[in-house]
Amino acid sequence: MKDEIIQDFNRDPLTHLYNRAKFNEDCAARDENTLILIDIVGFSKINENYGYKIADSVLIEFGAFLQIMYHDDYTIYHLGNDLFGLIPHLNAVDNIFKRVKAIRSDILKIKIITNNFNNSVAISIGVAYQNEHNLLRKAELALKEARNSGINKIKYYSDDLKILKKIENTNKWVPIIQEQIEKESFLVYYQPVYNLRTYTIDKYETLIRIKHKGQIYSPGLFIQAAYDAGFMYEIFKFMFISACKKVNKKNVKLSVNIGTQELERDDLYDFIKINIEKYGIATNKLSVEILEYNSIAKNSAIHENILKIYKLGIAIIIDDFGVNCSNFSQLQNLPISIIKIDGSFIENIASSKESQIIVKTIQTYAREKNIKLVAEYVASKEALSKVMELNIEYGQGNYLGAAQEQIDEFYL
Repeated sequence: MKDEIIQDFNRDPLTHLYNRAKFNEDCAARDENTLILIDIVGFSKINENYGYKIADSVLIEFGAFLQIMYHDDYTIYHLGNDLFGLIPHLNAVDNIFKRVKAIRSDILKIKIITNNFNNSVAISIGVAYQNEHNLLRKAELALKEARNSGINKIKYYSDDLKILKKIENTNKWVPIIQEQIEKESFLVYYQPVYNLRTYTIDKYETLIRIKHKGQIYSPGLFIQAAYDAGFMYEIFKFMFISACKKVNKKNVKLSVNIGTQELERDDLYDFIKINIEKYGIATNKLSVEILEYNSIAKNSAIHENILKIYKLGIAIIIDDFGVNCSNFSQLQNLPISIIKIDGSFIENIASSKESQIIVKTIQTYAREKNIKLVAEYVASKEALSKVMELNIEYGQGNYLGAAQEQIDEFYL
């Protein structure tokens, strides 16, 4: 009876795999351990779409797969929710990088069939390799990096300061951002976009700021933390409503930034349409600037939302063109009104032949497609002269006008 009680205490009641208590016990028994953490990407969606009973069945089947496949070389744990852990036996520590890739490959080949669920699953894998202390925490940090890198990624814990600083920065900003969302207390700044042929302001880009403990912070300090924590849609909604209010009051043209994750949302179009109607906005006064964190070329949900937004009369702008995922394939079959050439090409355009070639290539394409161009980050007289020499229609940057809290402070 005593052995049965101990056995129950060490087992997860759902999957019957070893639990976190057993994991802690096993880790304490060895000086060095390697931990492979695996979680199921989008498990909350399975819960929402299929219900918790089927979601539980998915966990049971996934856990059974791990146990059947790897019990000879690993101890398998269900550490809670959709998180599973594998600690290799002493004979399986060698070639860990090759072994982890093989595990990922095995998982991606399977389909989980249970009740009405018949699908493959996406995963993230984080590995802490032969660590003496804080094994779980280190593997969790690696797993977080894997999640942030995309689906089916593997990351290994490293004492690399960049990773640790990024995590520290996220932990610092998340509660501050949460408070700003709850209190609707973000600041909105406005940077002018000039028509370089008439030297008048054509529109303003809305830019977010945070005021915290008397200091004003630009998005370069907190936006990655907001992205990692899943706050970008809440930020977009705040900025879009603020833009609607400002257009209603000032009758100016404004653009609002939006990321690819927000563009995938089912409720995005309804949100935009409701607020346009609520504030009585002429849609030709608004535009959205797409920040491409991920490729949009083959994403049907994003294409559908872009087309619906465009049909409302809102101009579509591609921001930071030429870097990250931005390339000409992204523009096919999309109603793009404006391309903003990334500032990395404009900043040194007066002296860099390479930048001039890239900008001319973008310009040739834009003319063929009847797309207007904005040169971003015009930061000097020399850059402005070269941009105007290249006959680019619009410019934006601190040399032309820095972002400010009040539109009235700009002189047209």
